[in-house]
Amino acid sequence: LFIINYVFIQKLLKKIKMELFATREATSEDISSILDIQSSRLLDNLTQKDILITQDIQKIVQDGFLVHPMDMNYIQDLMRSEDNIVEIVLYQNQIIWYIVLYDLCMQEEERWNRLSLEVRKKIPQWKKIIYWKHVAIKAWFDAMGLGTFLEKKSFEKAKNKWFDYLLMEVAKSVKRDWNEFANQRSMQYHINRWFEKIWEITYGEKESLEIWHVMLKKL
Repeated sequence: LFIINYVFIQKLLKKIKMELFATREATSEDISSILDIQSSRLLDNLTQKDILITQDIQKIVQDGFLVHPMDMNYIQDLMRSEDNIVEIVLYQNQIIWYIVLYDLCMQEEERWNRLSLEVRKKIPQWKKIIYWKHVAIKAWFDAMGLGTFLEKKSFEKAKNKWFDYLLMEVAKSVKRDWNEFANQRSMQYHINRWFEKIWEITYGEKESLEIWHVMLKKL
Protein backbone atom coordinates (compact mmCIF):
# COMPACT_ATOMS: atom_id res chain seq x y z
CA LEU A 1 0.00 0.00 0.00
CA PHE A 2 2.86 2.35 0.87
CA ILE A 3 4.47 1.71 -2.54
CA ILE A 4 1.18 2.38 -4.37
CA ASN A 5 0.67 5.64 -2.44
CA TYR A 6 4.28 6.68 -3.10
CA VAL A 7 3.90 6.12 -6.86
CA PHE A 8 0.59 8.01 -6.88
CA ILE A 9 2.10 10.96 -4.99
CA GLN A 10 5.09 11.08 -7.35
CA LYS A 11 2.80 11.14 -10.40
CA LEU A 12 0.67 13.86 -8.82
CA LEU A 13 3.72 15.97 -8.00
CA LYS A 14 4.99 15.60 -11.57
CA LYS A 15 1.60 16.69 -12.94
CA ILE A 16 1.54 19.73 -10.64
CA LYS A 17 5.14 20.52 -11.59
CA MET A 18 4.40 20.31 -15.32
CA GLU A 19 1.44 22.68 -14.99
CA LEU A 20 3.90 25.41 -13.97
CA PHE A 21 5.45 25.26 -17.43
CA ALA A 22 4.04 26.26 -20.83
CA THR A 23 5.06 24.39 -23.99
CA ARG A 24 4.66 25.81 -27.50
CA GLU A 25 6.26 25.99 -30.92
CA ALA A 26 9.03 28.56 -31.17
CA THR A 27 8.67 31.72 -33.24
CA SER A 28 11.31 34.01 -34.72
CA GLU A 29 11.05 36.22 -31.61
CA ASP A 30 12.30 33.30 -29.50
CA ILE A 31 15.49 32.62 -31.45
CA SER A 32 17.82 34.92 -29.49
CA SER A 33 16.77 33.24 -26.20
CA ILE A 34 17.34 29.79 -27.75
CA LEU A 35 20.84 30.82 -28.81
CA ASP A 36 21.59 32.20 -25.32
CA ILE A 37 20.73 28.82 -23.80
CA GLN A 38 22.82 27.05 -26.44
CA SER A 39 25.87 29.19 -25.60
CA SER A 40 25.53 28.77 -21.84
CA ARG A 41 25.21 24.98 -22.10
CA LEU A 42 28.20 24.75 -24.45
CA LEU A 43 30.24 26.37 -21.68
CA ASP A 44 28.74 23.94 -19.14
CA ASN A 45 30.15 21.07 -21.22
CA LEU A 46 33.66 22.24 -20.39
CA THR A 47 35.20 20.65 -17.30
CA GLN A 48 37.62 22.62 -15.12
CA LYS A 49 40.48 20.74 -16.77
CA ASP A 50 39.17 21.68 -20.22
CA ILE A 51 39.03 25.35 -19.23
CA LEU A 52 42.65 25.29 -18.04
CA ILE A 53 43.92 24.03 -21.40
CA THR A 54 41.56 26.08 -23.59
CA GLN A 55 42.95 29.31 -24.98
CA ASP A 56 39.82 30.87 -26.46
CA ILE A 57 36.48 30.09 -24.74
CA GLN A 58 34.44 32.31 -27.06
CA LYS A 59 35.82 30.55 -30.14
CA ILE A 60 34.76 27.19 -28.70
CA VAL A 61 31.20 28.49 -28.21
CA GLN A 62 31.16 29.92 -31.73
CA ASP A 63 32.53 26.70 -33.28
CA GLY A 64 30.12 24.53 -31.29
CA PHE A 65 31.79 22.55 -28.54
CA LEU A 66 30.47 18.95 -28.66
CA VAL A 67 27.49 20.03 -30.81
CA HIS A 68 26.90 21.27 -34.35
CA PRO A 69 26.09 24.92 -33.58
CA MET A 70 23.08 26.87 -34.83
CA ASP A 71 22.67 30.55 -35.65
CA MET A 72 19.64 32.79 -36.18
CA ASN A 73 19.36 32.26 -39.95
CA TYR A 74 19.66 28.51 -39.52
CA ILE A 75 16.76 28.31 -37.05
CA GLN A 76 14.59 30.69 -39.09
CA ASP A 77 15.07 28.44 -42.10
CA LEU A 78 13.98 25.38 -40.08
CA MET A 79 10.79 27.14 -39.01
CA ARG A 80 9.60 27.46 -42.59
CA SER A 81 8.68 23.77 -42.86
CA GLU A 82 5.78 22.18 -40.99
CA ASP A 83 7.69 18.88 -40.86
CA ASN A 84 10.35 20.40 -38.61
CA ILE A 85 9.96 20.74 -34.85
CA VAL A 86 11.37 23.70 -32.92
CA GLU A 87 9.70 23.72 -29.52
CA ILE A 88 10.28 25.69 -26.35
CA VAL A 89 9.20 25.58 -22.73
CA LEU A 90 8.52 28.71 -20.71
CA TYR A 91 8.63 29.21 -16.96
CA GLN A 92 7.36 32.58 -15.73
CA ASN A 93 7.49 33.82 -19.34
CA GLN A 94 11.17 32.94 -19.68
CA ILE A 95 12.39 30.29 -22.15
CA ILE A 96 14.16 27.55 -20.20
CA TRP A 97 14.27 24.65 -22.68
CA TYR A 98 14.26 24.01 -26.39
CA ILE A 99 14.47 21.09 -28.80
CA VAL A 100 15.22 21.09 -32.53
CA LEU A 101 14.21 18.16 -34.77
CA TYR A 102 14.01 18.28 -38.54
CA ASP A 103 13.93 16.42 -41.83
CA LEU A 104 17.65 16.18 -42.57
CA CYS A 105 17.10 15.01 -46.15
CA MET A 106 15.19 18.21 -46.96
CA GLN A 107 17.22 20.68 -44.88
CA GLU A 108 20.85 19.58 -45.24
CA GLU A 109 21.27 17.50 -48.36
CA GLU A 110 25.08 17.31 -48.14
CA ARG A 111 25.09 15.97 -44.57
CA TRP A 112 22.23 13.60 -45.35
CA ASN A 113 24.12 12.18 -48.33
CA ARG A 114 27.08 11.51 -46.08
CA LEU A 115 25.05 9.82 -43.35
CA SER A 116 22.49 8.02 -45.50
CA LEU A 117 24.93 5.45 -46.89
CA GLU A 118 25.17 3.78 -43.48
CA VAL A 119 21.68 4.69 -42.25
CA ARG A 120 19.96 3.01 -45.22
CA LYS A 121 21.80 -0.23 -44.45
CA LYS A 122 19.66 -0.32 -41.31
CA ILE A 123 16.42 1.30 -42.48
CA PRO A 124 14.44 0.79 -45.72
CA GLN A 125 14.19 3.69 -48.17
CA TRP A 126 10.49 4.26 -47.53
CA LYS A 127 10.94 4.84 -43.78
CA LYS A 128 10.86 8.50 -42.73
CA ILE A 129 13.72 9.76 -40.55
CA ILE A 130 13.82 12.91 -38.41
CA TYR A 131 17.15 14.34 -37.27
CA TRP A 132 17.63 15.42 -33.65
CA LYS A 133 19.80 18.50 -33.95
CA HIS A 134 19.98 19.75 -30.40
CA VAL A 135 18.25 20.04 -27.05
CA ALA A 136 19.19 22.18 -24.06
CA ILE A 137 17.74 23.29 -20.75
CA LYS A 138 18.82 26.06 -18.41
CA ALA A 139 21.21 24.59 -15.86
CA TRP A 140 19.14 25.18 -12.72
CA PHE A 141 16.24 23.11 -14.15
CA ASP A 142 18.52 20.17 -14.97
CA ALA A 143 17.71 17.75 -12.14
CA MET A 144 13.90 17.96 -12.33
CA GLY A 145 13.34 15.25 -14.97
CA LEU A 146 11.69 17.95 -17.08
CA GLY A 147 13.93 17.47 -20.13
CA THR A 148 13.30 13.74 -20.41
CA PHE A 149 9.54 14.22 -20.14
CA LEU A 150 9.52 16.93 -22.81
CA GLU A 151 11.77 14.97 -25.16
CA LYS A 152 9.21 12.14 -25.12
CA LYS A 153 6.43 14.58 -25.99
CA SER A 154 8.46 15.92 -28.93
CA PHE A 155 9.18 12.39 -30.16
CA GLU A 156 5.44 11.66 -30.08
CA LYS A 157 4.87 14.78 -32.14
CA ALA A 158 7.43 13.50 -34.69
CA LYS A 159 5.54 10.19 -34.85
CA ASN A 160 2.34 12.09 -35.54
CA LYS A 161 4.11 13.70 -38.50
CA TRP A 162 4.72 10.16 -39.82
CA PHE A 163 8.41 9.91 -38.94
CA ASP A 164 9.54 6.35 -38.16
CA TYR A 165 13.07 6.83 -36.81
CA LEU A 166 15.08 9.39 -34.90
CA LEU A 167 18.66 10.00 -36.08
CA MET A 168 21.32 11.98 -34.26
CA GLU A 169 25.04 12.58 -33.99
CA VAL A 170 26.68 12.57 -30.56
CA ALA A 171 30.24 13.83 -30.19
CA LYS A 172 32.56 11.11 -28.93
CA SER A 173 35.50 13.49 -28.75
CA VAL A 174 36.53 16.86 -30.11
CA LYS A 175 40.12 17.95 -30.61
CA ARG A 176 41.01 21.64 -30.49
CA ASP A 177 44.65 22.67 -30.97
CA TRP A 178 45.72 19.11 -30.11
CA ASN A 179 43.77 19.08 -26.82
CA GLU A 180 41.14 16.33 -26.78
CA PHE A 181 37.79 16.69 -25.01
CA ALA A 182 35.72 13.56 -24.32
CA ASN A 183 31.91 13.48 -24.17
CA GLN A 184 31.17 10.40 -22.07
CA ARG A 185 28.20 11.85 -20.18
CA SER A 186 26.19 12.61 -23.32
CA MET A 187 27.07 9.26 -24.89
CA GLN A 188 25.82 7.35 -21.84
CA TYR A 189 22.67 9.48 -21.65
CA HIS A 190 21.58 8.41 -25.14
CA ILE A 191 22.60 4.77 -24.78
CA ASN A 192 20.41 4.62 -21.65
CA ARG A 193 17.50 5.86 -23.79
CA TRP A 194 17.76 2.99 -26.27
CA PHE A 195 19.71 4.72 -29.00
CA GLU A 196 21.78 2.35 -31.11
CA LYS A 197 25.21 3.41 -32.36
CA ILE A 198 25.34 2.51 -36.05
CA TRP A 199 28.43 4.31 -37.29
CA GLU A 200 31.33 6.58 -36.40
CA ILE A 201 32.01 9.68 -38.50
CA THR A 202 34.83 12.24 -38.44
CA TYR A 203 34.87 15.94 -39.26
CA GLY A 204 37.95 18.10 -39.75
CA GLU A 205 41.52 16.90 -39.50
CA LYS A 206 44.69 17.04 -37.36
CA GLU A 207 44.40 19.86 -34.81
CA SER A 208 40.60 20.25 -35.19
CA LEU A 209 39.49 16.63 -35.47
CA GLU A 210 35.98 15.70 -34.31
CA ILE A 211 34.73 12.12 -33.89
CA TRP A 212 30.96 11.63 -33.76
CA HIS A 213 28.78 8.59 -33.16
CA VAL A 214 25.79 8.34 -35.47
CA MET A 215 22.89 7.00 -33.37
CA LEU A 216 19.44 5.73 -34.24
CA LYS A 217 16.21 5.11 -32.35
CA LYS A 218 12.88 3.71 -33.51
CA LEU A 219 9.99 6.03 -32.70
